[in-house]
Amino acid sequence: MGYKFQDSTAKYTATWTSSTALNSALPVYGWGYSTAIITIQATGTISAGVINFQGYDGQNWYNLTATDLYAGAKTQTYSLASGSAALACDMTGFSQFQVQLTTAITGSGSVQININESGAAVSSLVAGGSGTYVSTANTPAIISTATALNANSNRKGWQIQNVGTNPLFVLLGSGASTTVFHAVLKGGSANSDGLGGSMGQSEGVIYTGEITTAGTSPLYVVMEL
Repeated sequence: MGYKFQDSTAKYTATWTSSTALNSALPVYGWGYSTAIITIQATGTISAGVINFQGYDGQNWYNLTATDLYAGAKTQTYSLASGSAALACDMTGFSQFQVQLTTAITGSGSVQININESGAAVSSLVAGGSGTYVSTANTPAIISTATALNANSNRKGWQIQNVGTNPLFVLLGSGASTTVFHAVLKGGSANSDGLGGSMGQSEGVIYTGEITTAGTSPLYVVMEL
């Protein structure tokens, strides 16, 4: 059985700033999936801004509860002033899912919202549904080390995004180089502009070994579930 990877960029993505209109939304289609995985990558200064999570049954939108995959806490809203985050939301039975901006953003920074669908239930990402995460989920930060993730047998998903301007070479294993790699993630036009390539897994057979990177002045963010 082979590995099932996400697309090289998040399936649904939007970058919001103080210019983004109140109640703007990033919608996705939910049929055939049980979970929406939402990653939030904040850069610069964000002093206010709140999002919520909604499911659509064909007639009405309903507020849903998301699980913070770093802390295990459940929430119906998320403050963008809290910085980067990874959350999962059960969207079983809903034809659409969306993240909506319910309090306008203030500050000079920007927030990239990424959504990928998964066939895995939220409960499979949180041990026994108790709110204690089974993996050693990493703290979000921009890093440049050669090792993106150490091997972790409890890993339920992962994603890496290039936030630099140069190509990022990624190897599922140790010893990535510009000639030994599994994927090349394109750089953006400027650091952390949201245009850099990404790759990851959140369903199927999940790779649990070491992940390494290489490149010229690499900059990237990595999420482990």
